[in-house]
Amino acid sequence: MGSVLLWNKWRSVDARWAGLTLFVGGIGNLSNIIDELMESGTIQADAEWARVIFLGYETCSLLYHYGLPYAYINFCLDYTKFFGNRMKRVISYGLAIPLLILLGTTPIYPMLQFNYLLLSLWAGCTLLPGSALLVYCYLKEVHPFVKKERLQLLFCLPIVIWVLFADYILFTNGEQLKWIYMDIIKWLFLITLFFLAAKYGIMGVKLRFKQQNLNHTLHTVSSATQMMNHCMKTEISIISMCVNNICNHPAAKNLDIQENVALIMKATDHLLAMMARLRDQSEDIKLNLQAHRISVLADKAIQVMTPYFSQQQITLSRNYSCDAVMLCDNVQVHEVLVNLFSNAVEAMKSGGKLYIEIYRLKGGVTLSVRDTGVGIPERHFGFIVSPFFTTKDRKTNFGLGLSYVYKVMQAHNGSMEILSKEGKGTAVLLHFPKRKLLDLDRKVSLFGREFANDKPAARR
Repeated sequence: MGSVLLWNKWRSVDARWAGLTLFVGGIGNLSNIIDELMESGTIQADAEWARVIFLGYETCSLLYHYGLPYAYINFCLDYTKFFGNRMKRVISYGLAIPLLILLGTTPIYPMLQFNYLLLSLWAGCTLLPGSALLVYCYLKEVHPFVKKERLQLLFCLPIVIWVLFADYILFTNGEQLKWIYMDIIKWLFLITLFFLAAKYGIMGVKLRFKQQNLNHTLHTVSSATQMMNHCMKTEISIISMCVNNICNHPAAKNLDIQENVALIMKATDHLLAMMARLRDQSEDIKLNLQAHRISVLADKAIQVMTPYFSQQQITLSRNYSCDAVMLCDNVQVHEVLVNLFSNAVEAMKSGGKLYIEIYRLKGGVTLSVRDTGVGIPERHFGFIVSPFFTTKDRKTNFGLGLSYVYKVMQAHNGSMEILSKEGKGTAVLLHFPKRKLLDLDRKVSLFGREFANDKPAARR
């Protein structure tokens, strides 16, 4: 699992530290296996390669006992985003100092010898504060979907406490926990970890399996669609021109001919319009970056969709706990928001509530669009950003909406996160990075006010 995280999510700092934590934990289990094989006599002490294996055991044990606490505390710092980037670097570099001192003072020849008292202090001063930070951020989280994700991560805390007790504290008095329940607990943890990763995803691994070829797929779709679009547009334009010539011919005064010609013209116009939409949403995103206020972009998209909200009797709630001026392409972001609002309207049919929130995270600003619609079935969740996947009417939908949103956010060096529960609703989180922000306004705008058809409504 650690190797998968490191391979697929190397650019994500918190996922990278999570991968290193799991990887180093796996190295620790490997050292235990080697130790058991040597003690059971499976590996003979006089074998030529026994010294090499013993050296591997000592290396794995050294990396595990010193590396696991350091990787874990760095993961907690990056995942919770409790501290700013500068403070995180200070803490990380500061903790590296005692780590290097411990490594430098640990005898490794002719045999590795740990000072388990210092080692227990090192583990306790990293594993416990990191775990407390995870619990604190879970309790303080207000977004229901993010809170659920953090709750899933808290399932791993018991094994962290168990590791601190069994692999560090017990060794302080020269004791070692060697009983069958140790292996049972480790296997239960491993099974739980893979279950969570398969069912819900851990640090985006589940979604990453689906996204691994998404960029290549989008590029292939874009190239093929543009070529097909060009060929079909040429042929349809010829048909349209010929029909127009027939319509203007003196012999085409017959009423039946005119009606049929009108139908053909209507069909060709519709095809050309649909192909234009297909082209716009499948071609490479080219940004025209300018300074725009994120709340203004959201309000303009809301204004466009207001008639649809009114028609479907949808109540709108806007909560802008912060605002920011950022470098973005206002046309592309506007299209993204209209896409998301349209999806929300279709998901809620008649009635329902749409929540639009803007709030600050340590890594930037997030714009959240959350509805109370039907939600996304779990069987569809791995395909929702795939090109041409749609559960809507295929006559008018290409299934490119969310893949287009994904491409626009990638072009802005941001990210899109989709959280959904069938029967409860869907939330799409647009994360804009801090480096795109020019100005951040902490003042609360429209906080706690609800809107029905874009008019203030009394809170119940």
